[in-house]
Amino acid sequence: PFEKNNQKIQVINLKKSISSKVEKKHFLAEAEYIAKRIDLKYISSWDKKYPAYLILGRTSTHLKKIAEVLGKNLGIEVGIKEPSVYDDPEVQTIFSYIQLLNNPDSNVAYRRLIGILEKVDKQKIFEDAWVKGGFNELGQYKSIENIRKNLEEIKRIKTESEMLEKILWQIVDMLKLNKENGFLEKYIDSIKTLASIEKIVKQTENLIVDEKEQERKKIMSFPVQCLTIWGSKGLKAETVFMLGL
Repeated sequence: PFEKNNQKIQVINLKKSISSKVEKKHFLAEAEYIAKRIDLKYISSWDKKYPAYLILGRTSTHLKKIAEVLGKNLGIEVGIKEPSVYDDPEVQTIFSYIQLLNNPDSNVAYRRLIGILEKVDKQKIFEDAWVKGGFNELGQYKSIENIRKNLEEIKRIKTESEMLEKILWQIVDMLKLNKENGFLEKYIDSIKTLASIEKIVKQTENLIVDEKEQERKKIMSFPVQCLTIWGSKGLKAETVFMLGL
């Protein structure tokens, strides 16, 4: 990484060089720093299979702000992952209950449902589940008890109706999810023609893989890209900015 006359890595503390007014919106300082180091002539002729500039952050919200400032300052479009149907908390909620319907011991589904909840000690619940060998072994948490009650109600709904779309919207009502949520509507529309509720898990997993691959191809077409540190696994770039270290 380091050579005597050509330093390859630089660690910059922007907080030392910005005013207290800007410090409240630290992403502005980050974006402005990056913008000064992006060569527009360089990226205009970039034709390689990897980005000229890759900007890595911890959250998509942070990166979206960075991309907006860069786009405004430089007059370019920055590649960034668009919000996904499958990242929506309400879509994750209904999908997790369907996973539990197919496999009541699905720790992944429990983790997702508990992760969405507010005002619960998630870390404590996860640790106890680890020690006891699964969430189904926990009986002292109200959040786990509520998930089980909801699951029983979903089983009842499933036995009372044959039409899958009707079952799904009844589950939405029972869970008090937002019927006007566009992501939820899009998700139900993508699975409503399946032959049974049991086939939803496999179909959803396939849809998630397809969407990720399409999104990846789309983002890879931009010479300047914003990705989360986790989402950048396996990629390379000419220049990489890592934020929030």
